[in-house]
Amino acid sequence: MVLNKPSGLPVLRSEMFYQHTVMAYLEHLHPPPKHNSSLPNPNPSVAAPVHRLGVGTSGVLLCAKTKLARAGLSAALQHRKMSKYYLALVSIPPGSQPLEDRFSVDHPIGQVEYCPGLSIAAVCTHGKKSLSHAEVLHRGSAAAIVRVNIPTGRPHQIRIHMAAHGFPLVGDPLYGVGGVPRQDILYDQV
Repeated sequence: MVLNKPSGLPVLRSEMFYQHTVMAYLEHLHPPPKHNSSLPNPNPSVAAPVHRLGVGTSGVLLCAKTKLARAGLSAALQHRKMSKYYLALVSIPPGSQPLEDRFSVDHPIGQVEYCPGLSIAAVCTHGKKSLSHAEVLHRGSAAAIVRVNIPTGRPHQIRIHMAAHGFPLVGDPLYGVGGVPRQDILYDQV
């Protein structure tokens, strides 16, 4: 099943979000069936997302109605049998290098300390391998629309990689040029 996830709706439950999530929505639409046998249920129907989209990201979210379907779809994504593409609006800072028509970014992404007691994903040498491929679809003087494919799926990967390449997402309050969290903003704006 495919959902059109709006921006602002979390996919998975967390301490901050429990009821208003895609997962809660799926459980409401497709409640797990009651299993009255003493034998294990070989393929319980548990609707769940196959991949994640950040809370601030809108777009197509692939979900599966059973564990077996989810495993098959997850394997297809992992083995590159299907691909996900995203559209991003990137800024072109004044005086920046020219934005290539096609480019790849492979900076490792991992957790870094942002402020005391808070870590956040960013470009770092101890991070996991990460790869993003981008193609400019439309170019303006101050911004461009790029189509991005991320064979790896790290948290905030598109935001981080576009910023690391010198072209942060328009309106992104957290990642500036370089792909690391900006230090010039107040913590409560994140």
